[in-house]
Amino acid sequence: FTRTWVATDGCGNTTTIKQNVTVVDRTPPAFTVKPVADTTVDCDKVAALDKIPVAATDNCSPAANVRITFSDAPRVTMPGCANSYTFVRTWTATDDCNNMTSLQQRITVQDTTRPVFSMQAPKDTIVDCDKVPAWPVITATDNCSSNVQVVTAAKTVKLPGACAGNYQEIRTWTASDDCGNKSVMQQIITVQDTTKPVFTVKPPADTTVSCDDIPAPAKDVVVTDNC
Repeated sequence: FTRTWVATDGCGNTTTIKQNVTVVDRTPPAFTVKPVADTTVDCDKVAALDKIPVAATDNCSPAANVRITFSDAPRVTMPGCANSYTFVRTWTATDDCNNMTSLQQRITVQDTTRPVFSMQAPKDTIVDCDKVPAWPVITATDNCSSNVQVVTAAKTVKLPGACAGNYQEIRTWTASDDCGNKSVMQQIITVQDTTKPVFTVKPPADTTVSCDDIPAPAKDVVVTDNC
């Protein structure tokens, strides 16, 4: 635009000076509300882009005219764990004259949370050898991995003494996620033999015989045992 100055003396003589002013907007917007600096979060704590408050102002354009766009760069996955990766988020503020300023945030995503079993381990117990409980069906879930494998294992430990029916069965459940985080729980079942055998075919009843007619011991006696 042009500015004009006119000087006039008492006799009406005038002098005019003009100035052409060229206005240029070369200043980019400035962010007034920024995301946090580079950060490390668990894989289920990555905030959605549209949920992060960001604002910018400009020295020339009204705040309402400052456009903010954002994008996520492709992930860089860590070896051996699909749920551990890094990526860069970029916010760009543009004013009415297309002056732009950008800010970036580097996000490191990790998986450090162990899977969670669907139930607690059964309590340690003492049972007779014919009362050993069946394995319960136990599953596990994880905050990052959709498929969690539960592996079971059992170890038998002989208890002191000559009785083969006295032992401990140590049961173990191990849940692993895609990044190698593990949860382990155990149950110790102490197995004992405290039940007496049972005659299913008994010896003959008490009898009185002559001294030369003593019967031979019965050979068809049958005994069973629970262990």
